[in-house]
Amino acid sequence: QGLPVVAFRHVATAAEAGQAAEEIGGKVVVKIVSPDIGHKSDIGGVELNLAGRAEVEAAGARILAAAKAGAPGARLDGLMVAPMRRGVAECVIGVQRDPTFGPVVMFGLGGVHVEALRDVVFRAAPFSEAEALRMIHEVRAIRLLTHPRGSAPADLAALARLLSQVSRIAAASPGLESADMNPVLALEDGAVILDALLIG
Repeated sequence: QGLPVVAFRHVATAAEAGQAAEEIGGKVVVKIVSPDIGHKSDIGGVELNLAGRAEVEAAGARILAAAKAGAPGARLDGLMVAPMRRGVAECVIGVQRDPTFGPVVMFGLGGVHVEALRDVVFRAAPFSEAEALRMIHEVRAIRLLTHPRGSAPADLAALARLLSQVSRIAAASPGLESADMNPVLALEDGAVILDALLIG
């Protein structure tokens, strides 16, 4: 659908993850791939800031073992290896189908902490980029995006563009039950989806 997604490699084994990391170069993140595991970090299904074939291979083996132990009934589809990206702030974008309003889009700050912070806003889909920008400004912790410590502000126009795009896709996809894009990394120049779970 043309959404900005971080470049990644999908591999079947820990050994393949090590090889992929070597080809990508630099620091990488490794995550379990499963349609049945929503909160990967809760069960040890994510490891960050990894470098080198041996380190990534060991992490891949740990993640696969943790997923089998932490979510015994889950379908496991291998591992995802992606370059580590640093951004201004982590956000979350979600879609739920409301029986009255149809598809509703959620935006919030927090990434893995979104449930603790509960700093989220909602809009019925579809909506414009201008409305998406208003939505972003409604979160309580907006200063994490506009006045972050130690970096330039986030590209709110890019974030609004992504939100509006998701709202149009949600409105045009009657089969989409829900979507959880978390984290979405707000960058100084752009915005990128690091992980997503779609249920249709």
